Amino acid sequence: MEDYIGTRLLFETSKGMISGMLKAVDENVGKLVIEGEDGTRDVLIEDIQRLEIVEEPSSNISVESKAKEDEKAEVLNPSIGTSDKSTVEASRLHSVSHVGLRTGTGLMASSERYKSSQTDTSRTIYENGDNTRSSGKTGIEGKDDRNALETSEENYYGMMKRAFCYFGPLEEEFCSIAARQAYRIFSTYFGNSTLKVEVLVSGDGVFPSIGLILGRLLLNSGKKLSVICNEIPLRSVKYKQSYMNSGGIIANKPSLESTIQIYSCGKALISTWPRSSAKGFMYLDTPGFIVEERETKIGLCFGSIPTYFRKFNGIVYFVDMEYPSLLYEEFGLQRPTKSKIHKVK
Repeated sequence: MEDYIGTRLLFETSKGMISGMLKAVDENVGKLVIEGEDGTRDVLIEDIQRLEIVEEPSSNISVESKAKEDEKAEVLNPSIGTSDKSTVEASRLHSVSHVGLRTGTGLMASSERYKSSQTDTSRTIYENGDNTRSSGKTGIEGKDDRNALETSEENYYGMMKRAFCYFGPLEEEFCSIAARQAYRIFSTYFGNSTLKVEVLVSGDGVFPSIGLILGRLLLNSGKKLSVICNEIPLRSVKYKQSYMNSGGIIANKPSLESTIQIYSCGKALISTWPRSSAKGFMYLDTPGFIVEERETKIGLCFGSIPTYFRKFNGIVYFVDMEYPSLLYEEFGLQRPTKSKIHKVK
């Protein structure tokens, strides 16, 4: 990002659009210093959902200038590394473009992106049935990928285990990718909400770890948030500590006030939590049953799509976990060919 100091950029965050000149990058804190018309402000890197260069008016763009922009685009779209630090940094910048989520898309100047949108209908913004704005690359385009990714409940969890112990991504990297993509989906639906967020943690699977990372990301973005749990599994202790080091609160029971709840547990444990007056729900493990609440309900599927998602009466998203082709072949599935996030239903 240091290469962009002095460049005018347009940011899309969970709180809206921000335009200004990049003045400084603080990698230790994970923030950018932006100078706009209304003064200087800080922007958390992990809160950036999309950014693009604001192209200065010019009649002639030199070949050298374009080459430099291409180099910057490559810098801003790294592959996700295996170390904790590289995973965090890569994930922060991996969602540079909300419209173009494919690997290698990189950064576009405003005018280039506008011209491209006139001829590429897959990037046209449309209204979904639930009145949520999204792009052709974020929503699922037809049923090809969904059918190719549907599998049994046993295979759904089996693929995770094989990834953790053999193919990759390993569990720590998996949790980081899953949490950051879940953050993007959460921000799409609840980003403008002022309600308190509760992360309900229980069980000993991978979902508590994802929920604790997601809780920290939401906390750092300015959300009023607390984690609800009675006991943290050993594999998730380090994520709990990171969350608490960021100023997070741990409580032992849900609040009685209106909230948005994130169920960070296996679907079998969802019913063990008491009914609440929550105004929105996200399930890290998509329920295989009808949920009675009428408010917005979102279920996530990581890496593949278990067939039991059809029983759930809410919105369902597939999240690409970057499983290798060999893992998909082992379970008789095809590697996803579309964007990182598909809206299944």
